Amino acid sequence: MCYDCCKHFFFGVYSCKWNNDDYYTYAFANQSRCGKFFLFAIFIAFIVTLSWTYSWAVLINDSDEINAYLYDVVSFLYHWYALILGITVVLFFYVVMLCFAGFLQILHLHNLHLFLCHKIVLLVCFVSFILGMIYVALLWPDLVSGVKVSFEMTGPFLQLCSLLVLISFAFYFTKVVWISEKNKKLAFISYVIVFIFVLSIPFWQYSPCIHMDAEANMSKPLLIGHKGAPSLAPENTILSYEHAVSCGVFALESDVRLSRDGVPFLMHDPDLLRTTNVEEIFPERKSQRAENFTWNELQQLNAGDWHLKLDPFFTNKYLSKADKANISAQKIPSLEEFAKFAAQHNKSIIFDLGRPPSHHPYYSEYVNITVNTLLRSGIPQESVLWLISPYQHVVNKLAPDFRVVASEVVSSSYARNYSVELLNLIYGSTTEEAISLNYSVISYTMDESWTFSRAWCQGVWAVTTNRCSIFKELKAPLWSLSKTQYYAIWCTMDVISLVIVIVIFYFGYKRRRRDGTYVMVPLFSNSEST
Repeated sequence: MCYDCCKHFFFGVYSCKWNNDDYYTYAFANQSRCGKFFLFAIFIAFIVTLSWTYSWAVLINDSDEINAYLYDVVSFLYHWYALILGITVVLFFYVVMLCFAGFLQILHLHNLHLFLCHKIVLLVCFVSFILGMIYVALLWPDLVSGVKVSFEMTGPFLQLCSLLVLISFAFYFTKVVWISEKNKKLAFISYVIVFIFVLSIPFWQYSPCIHMDAEANMSKPLLIGHKGAPSLAPENTILSYEHAVSCGVFALESDVRLSRDGVPFLMHDPDLLRTTNVEEIFPERKSQRAENFTWNELQQLNAGDWHLKLDPFFTNKYLSKADKANISAQKIPSLEEFAKFAAQHNKSIIFDLGRPPSHHPYYSEYVNITVNTLLRSGIPQESVLWLISPYQHVVNKLAPDFRVVASEVVSSSYARNYSVELLNLIYGSTTEEAISLNYSVISYTMDESWTFSRAWCQGVWAVTTNRCSIFKELKAPLWSLSKTQYYAIWCTMDVISLVIVIVIFYFGYKRRRRDGTYVMVPLFSNSEST
């Protein structure tokens, strides 16, 4: 009874025909071309939505960057990543439901008449997701790299899921057989090709957590607090760096700009709209560059209230009244204040130095001013991880003990000339080459356990993260196997899957021989033949 209700529900959803008298019995070969086309369209839509949903799910590591980018585009601060992910998941399950209903239609020999509303929604989904993929591929190549490298951690498990799907489809294949001999052979050959491809994945799958010795000694990467600990406090504030210190980070990361009167201060964005109340204090100047404000003007701004309003990492529910009051009292720190704080807690610092606009009074002196500010703060030179900047020869002369960091693999002569010893690479980059050249690699920005585990397995020296409180608790990568262990486990699963599929096809073949027919039959019919 329950199954019948469920079955008729899906029949009704697919065709919007809820009366039993509206159902007709059709072999697949006798279905209309339109019905077959839209069933195929549903399957293609399923592949597209599955790909987009997977991509968007693993990009949760970059949600902060995505929110910031879309804020720049639409000039409205919101949880854009969460909104897009929610819509994506809803549409994915919608397409899955249609796909399941369509296969039930075939199994029960019902007319493949798809309701017009579904056709429109499918077209909108397909076009939207394809355009979304093209947009991301063209404008966010770093995000595409992030999706690609995610397969290094999820690939082995996705292969097992694919085997389960193919095993399930083998039952369907043996129950639904085309009348046409040509179609039957084509379907069988297609299935075999896909199955062999999935079986072969373990032999060419690459992951840094597989290709290692069983006794490999992997050192846990050091942690660098990206803008402090912005999941716990407003970014680039002293409170945020206090939380980062409590996480046991090795270094503190920030972004530095130069005020109109020559004071280096901490600010990520080129303007002050997102992370301050500049719109309230200086409404006529709200869209101006941050460098156009003097230090006294910057000190009039609040740098914490925005965090309480937006709750960017959904952590405000854990805050006490005292915590919220402390957040609300935050101001924009100067570079000197930041450096003194780091020296007091024996932490290193690393920062992106923003070049002021050409009309800035200190346009040609910003590097000198920044270096002299650091030297004046009293922080040890070896605690400054200096990202290569214009006038690097001046930096090396003024502060020869700064640890120089490059943003890409450089030649040996360049490394010698500028004393480069560290590389700062985005997490989607290939770091094996840099590590093989004996560079210490900093990988950024990592907020999810799978990205941190990948960096751990690669032998990365340090990672920059917004969520140091999560990573400090990790005792080992999410998973790591020697080649021998991996091949033993996954090849065993391959063999088991192959045996199961052979058994399914064998008994399906015997059943057809016994019935003496190759027409399509309902999977849940009371009789064995139609």
